[in-house]
Amino acid sequence: MIITNIIRTIGRDSVEQAVVSSIREGFETIVVSDGPTESSGILESYSEQIKHIELPSKWGGNGFMCANVAVGMSTGDWIVGLDDDDTFIEGAYEIISNYIRSNPDLDIIIPGLRYNKATTVINNGKIIVSTDACTTPGLFEGNVGMPIYKRSLMYSHPFRTYTNLGLTDFLHVVDCSKDGSLIGWIGQVTHLVRPNLSGVSGSR
Repeated sequence: MIITNIIRTIGRDSVEQAVVSSIREGFETIVVSDGPTESSGILESYSEQIKHIELPSKWGGNGFMCANVAVGMSTGDWIVGLDDDDTFIEGAYEIISNYIRSNPDLDIIIPGLRYNKATTVINNGKIIVSTDACTTPGLFEGNVGMPIYKRSLMYSHPFRTYTNLGLTDFLHVVDCSKDGSLIGWIGQVTHLVRPNLSGVSGSR
């Protein structure tokens, strides 16, 4: 089974950690630079292990729209996304592949997220998310847990721009589910999407 990991980068040096964790786990790794960045030099040293696309300008309001470009380069049966400042936990590839084999009818997998950023997001005095609140079993360490999609589903339902950017990932899954896509879960999902300051954390 081939699982493709698409890393969207906006030029942060942390992209190297994301790439290293992806290679370590055995994912087919495609990095998309969302507009010209200074991280190309970092990525050159991994040129034999990854595919890299640099877009001439930033694409759209939804940061992960640029991943649409990488889907066509993918040879994987499944697509997972990783932010450029997040990493996979050890054993993530094995967890995903075993789960898919045990649930062959699924179209989307929602993973748990181990929120490890040393920040607390507060909105009008209310704590939306903090490090202590989101240490759940899952596949990622960071602040964004992206859903995992069958590659064929990404052709029929590419990422697009939503009005509420804080709930982009959740709304994309909702769109897919309206057409009958079957959804599975890995880990305890407390935060499907990144924390945001609108007062909606994305908890489901």
